[in-house]
Amino acid sequence: VSTQSTGQLPDALKMTEKDSNVVVASRDHFPVCIVWSPLPLLSWFVPFIGHLGVSTSDGMLHDFAGPYYVRKHPHTLAFGPVCKYVSVDLHDIRAPLHSECATSVVWDRAVQQADDEYEHLSHNLFCNNCHDHVGNVLNRLHYKGFTHWNTVTLTLFLIWKSSFVSTKRAALVYVPFLIVVAVVVAFSFMTKTCLLYTS
Repeated sequence: VSTQSTGQLPDALKMTEKDSNVVVASRDHFPVCIVWSPLPLLSWFVPFIGHLGVSTSDGMLHDFAGPYYVRKHPHTLAFGPVCKYVSVDLHDIRAPLHSECATSVVWDRAVQQADDEYEHLSHNLFCNNCHDHVGNVLNRLHYKGFTHWNTVTLTLFLIWKSSFVSTKRAALVYVPFLIVVAVVVAFSFMTKTCLLYTS
């Protein structure tokens, strides 16, 4: 039976809004997600501090990577591959929505509006950064009924809610930190040993 005669799609071609937003971590496909990657040097010392981005419903990653520049890439962030992510439940959008618009469209529109704003802003590591760009998206949509998403709240949210892409990606985050800790402990031990011999 043709689809034209029935006016319906075969089951194999039917896809709900939820189905179209499936994360496939093994392929670095993260639709409607908050995504995170470590920052060189900084994350070696403080592993929960990193670079943040947000993705649209087609899996395109958007991250505020520098002054007047929002980077867009289908698989990676400005500082490397995605290591942690939080899949956003579109039902947690609390902003008033137009009934004719799918929530995924509203989400994508908010990402684009944040991009448009931050492409005209300078980048500051402490108060106007990648976290603020993501927070701008979430605040527009009253995500989880909250409108104060910023660097601090997003850092805590990622610590609590995020999942690692894989064991290998987790190692990218924690192995450098463990090496730094080992070097500091070894240096401290050697210093104490030298002081004992010279006293």
